[in-house]
Amino acid sequence: FPSHDKIKTYEKTKSTKELKVKLYPLFSRLQDMKNEGKTNEANAIYNQLTDEEKRVYKLLKAQFKEYEQ
Repeated sequence: FPSHDKIKTYEKTKSTKELKVKLYPLFSRLQDMKNEGKTNEANAIYNQLTDEEKRVYKLLKAQFKEYEQ
């Protein structure tokens, strides 16, 4: 049987992936808003996210920075 820690890690990874999928449209919209100079509006929306959503949003941002290089 897998260890308790491995199960917890798997569940966290799974929930992170699900949250990435859920947050991607918002991430995309906020990036567009920032590109259009609507930084204040984008930041206001971002600030309404939960801590967990912000954590995953930052993962998305880092992931897309890698693609841009």
